[in-house]
Amino acid sequence: MPASAWTEIAKAQSLGRKVALCTGRPCAGNSVGYARRVDTFGAHIFQSGAVLCAPGGEAVHSVRLPPASYAGLVQLARENGEPLEAYTAKDCFVERPNHHTISHAKELDLIIEERDLLHIDLDREPVVRVQWIVPWAKWPTIEALTARDAELQISVATHPGLIETCFSSVTARGVSKASAAVWLAGHHGLAIDEVAMIGDGDNDVDVVRVVGLGIAMGNATATLKAAADVVVGAVEADGLAEAIDEALAH
Repeated sequence: MPASAWTEIAKAQSLGRKVALCTGRPCAGNSVGYARRVDTFGAHIFQSGAVLCAPGGEAVHSVRLPPASYAGLVQLARENGEPLEAYTAKDCFVERPNHHTISHAKELDLIIEERDLLHIDLDREPVVRVQWIVPWAKWPTIEALTARDAELQISVATHPGLIETCFSSVTARGVSKASAAVWLAGHHGLAIDEVAMIGDGDNDVDVVRVVGLGIAMGNATATLKAAADVVVGAVEADGLAEAIDEALAH
């Protein structure tokens, strides 16, 4: 992250503003480092809204996947021979690792344990999210099969280092970055229209639409830019600092 962005974050905090990450990633790997630097003790949104916690701390809010839906997803992965990552509040598991999951773990500095996904003790460590990691050509088929379960919510994302791969988070119906932002705003005694969100991907559209000020980065998708109130410069052009300054101005 550019130095200018950290300067603006510190400025916002000096003015009494709360700053938090809102990511589809787990509270593990390099995400923890970013969260800790932003706010060591404050709650951040992880797992596409399924988990809110302080870096390395216990979850202050989480929503598990319905057990029957989770079992169905595991069976779907087995039938189609595709990898499925399963996430608890703190850990990540995969049953059928391949080069996509290995590359993903390396990019995020994650430790992903290989395990029979139906042998996770769901009472002790509930699964809050699963993630499909498949080539874009295969995603429409997997998406259609996943969408048959009305208890599930699908959120698609990309990764700049793995552009050939589709990353699709699956959470319980109604769980999203937007629902988590509403919860976190209330946690801080704020209304959602007192919140600004800065995003760059299609999985940020729902939350950008619900907050008081939605900001799209210059490198954001066209869909997100259309949904945002403001579009700023790209990350490499100090756009994040510009976005934070825009939020403070409002």
